[in-house]
Amino acid sequence: MGKSLNENTYVEEAEQIIQILKQENKRLISTSKLRNILSMLAGLYNRVVHSQEKNTLEKDIQSDLKYCKMRCAYEAGRDPEVRKFVDKTHIMEYIDGIGNSKERFILYYRYVEALVAYHKYYGGE
Repeated sequence: MGKSLNENTYVEEAEQIIQILKQENKRLISTSKLRNILSMLAGLYNRVVHSQEKNTLEKDIQSDLKYCKMRCAYEAGRDPEVRKFVDKTHIMEYIDGIGNSKERFILYYRYVEALVAYHKYYGGE
């Protein structure tokens, strides 16, 4: 099992990470790259919330989530700013913590939404 999020602190964690990234780098990850990550997950999120399964992720959704992790790795390998973002936010590690839990996936998606929101709030381009 990978690293996991806390439902009571994920918003604060997202804000704190964006603040740290902003202090360390004058330039944050581009909004378009961040939105690309979110849009990959948005399709999965819609499938998850409309799934007939009560508590578990269907196998095809679990597989697509692994694909999202691979895409994050690819983008991080191409761009140092994305790499810093991926490393600091633990978004790849948190995918491993989801397992087959519908609840943990929804929390993960909300965490990524919080990262996008605070990125915009703190002046992401």
